[in-house]
Amino acid sequence: MDACQWFRGGHIANARAAADGHLESIKNAIAARVTLLCGTDLPPADDVGGLPSTVVELMFLEEAGLSRLASLQTATVNPARLMGVEDQIGRYARAFGQT
Repeated sequence: MDACQWFRGGHIANARAAADGHLESIKNAIAARVTLLCGTDLPPADDVGGLPSTVVELMFLEEAGLSRLASLQTATVNPARLMGVEDQIGRYARAFGQT
């Protein structure tokens, strides 16, 4: 599904106008060592320029200054850790989560 179908009128223009401020706030959070989580206003698999919206969000986090690994962790281990279930979900490892 194309992400643009969800937005009407000035939504896209408003988002683009806020992009620099949003990027700056992410950079500030990175500098402050805030634990970040991947998130988007779109359904995770919606198409954004040929990529799922979650992948695009991870690319934005990398552009803001996170390493590729740290960006990936915003969608995996960080949420699991913040929910207190890091022993059950959030990573891929041999025998992880098997009982």
